[in-house]
Amino acid sequence: MPTSIEALPWDTAFFGHRVGRLRVAGGGPASRDELIRSGYDCVYVEMGVETLPHLGGWLAVGAEPVDLRVALDSPCRATPSQEGDGVTELTGWSTEDVEAAVPLAEELSRWSRFGQDPRLAPKAGALYRRWLDHAIAGRHRSLVWRDGGRVGALLTFVTEPDARIELLVVDRGRRSRGVGPRLARAFLNAAAAAGRERATVRTQLRNGAALRAYERAGFVIREVTMILHWWRP
Repeated sequence: MPTSIEALPWDTAFFGHRVGRLRVAGGGPASRDELIRSGYDCVYVEMGVETLPHLGGWLAVGAEPVDLRVALDSPCRATPSQEGDGVTELTGWSTEDVEAAVPLAEELSRWSRFGQDPRLAPKAGALYRRWLDHAIAGRHRSLVWRDGGRVGALLTFVTEPDARIELLVVDRGRRSRGVGPRLARAFLNAAAAAGRERATVRTQLRNGAALRAYERAGFVIREVTMILHWWRP
C-alpha cells in the first residue's frame, strides 16, 4: 500500500516534514513497518465512508483522526440581493481591509485539520494567511461584509475553471446575524454571472456554523471523508 502514497512537495516544503497522501480505496491498512520504510514523516490518510470498516486497523498502526471533511455543492443561481445587506466584492484591498482580514483567516485555521494536529498547528495560521494572500493579490475573488465600515466577514472564491469557495469566516463577535448565508448566496450569484452551473465547497464537520451557513444558502452535502494523520514514530 505505501507505493500508492502521493508525494506532496508543497506541504513538504511549507511544514518542513516529508509529507504524502494516501487515498484508501479498499483492503486493510499498511503495516507500521511498511509506512516507516516509505520514507514519509507524515501521511495524510483519506478514508471514504465505504472504507471505514478498516479504521481500526489504521488506528492500530498509529494514525490519528484529525478531520471529517464535508464536501457540499449547489446549483449556481442568481437571487435578488437584499437592500443594505452589507455584502460587496472587493476590487482592491486597503491596509485596513488586510488588517481586519488577517485575524479572521487565523481564526479559521484553528478549525482545520492542520490546526488540530499539534505538530502542524504552529504553522496553521501562516498557511491560511497564504490562502488569504491569493485573494489580496487578486488571484482569488473576495466578498466582504462590513460592520461600521470594517470587514467583519470574508468569503474568497474562484470561478475558473470551476466555481469553488476557498475561505468563509465571520468574526466571532458578529455571528448569528445571517452573514454567512448572505455571503454564500452572493458567491452563487457571482458564479452564475460567470456562467458556472454548479459550485462546490469543502469544510469540516466540526465547523457547525459554516455547515449551517452553506445549507441555508442551498448547498447540499455530497461526501464525507475521514482524514487521519500518520506520523513516523
